[in-house]
Amino acid sequence: MNFVQQHIKTIVSLYRLIPYPSYLSNIILAVGWLFSCLLVCGCLSKESRTIRILRLTSQNVTIDVGFFGICSKLANSSRECHGLKYWKESSNANAKEAAVYVWSLVHPVLLGIVFGLCSLSIVFTILKFLNNRNIRYWAISCLYLNLLAAFFQIIQMALSHLSATSFALGIEALGTSSVTQAKLGIAAVVLGWISALCFFLFALIHLGLWLIECNKQRILKATEEIFAPLTKPQTETDSTAKESV
Repeated sequence: MNFVQQHIKTIVSLYRLIPYPSYLSNIILAVGWLFSCLLVCGCLSKESRTIRILRLTSQNVTIDVGFFGICSKLANSSRECHGLKYWKESSNANAKEAAVYVWSLVHPVLLGIVFGLCSLSIVFTILKFLNNRNIRYWAISCLYLNLLAAFFQIIQMALSHLSATSFALGIEALGTSSVTQAKLGIAAVVLGWISALCFFLFALIHLGLWLIECNKQRILKATEEIFAPLTKPQTETDSTAKESV
């Protein structure tokens, strides 16, 4: 029990060292939400040059694979982007193969879950400012929501790493494809891991806030128990005085 209390005191003391923790946590949440939006909306659902998981290059074609689609650019031609459902069989075979492989390991549903959790956390953050009486419940809700968001985002990015690196290693090992190089998309990696870190930091800040609010409730309850015997005789004497009058 003393060990747990010591850690609680450490967390609370660290929370008190943070300058303007409420505003800082809101900025952190906004950055994580914005990066999630960029991942959801910019992963080659339309033409995009940065948000990609995997880039395959050869002498004649460059292929970018994203969460929701693929873009290919042949030599001396314009860039073409397609969603996986609308990819033509007559198009580049390597692009089709890479997209299907990445899609089998990367689950865009996880991105949707992360985006939904952090959006719901924004709603609870607004309610936290509007209703200060229940700040303890809003804080614990934001804590759990952002821990889940960070967890799912970490799973998503781990699957992205696995799909891209395994495809690249498979190409190098087999040596049968015309693809000469396979690289992991740096932008998607940076956005994904930074957003996961933002969600985790937001959860830690709200852990400190929740512990402080719980300690306040305990202090108020202990104060009531201490002063209850002192106020009770006073009320009894007042009632007896009224009866005598």
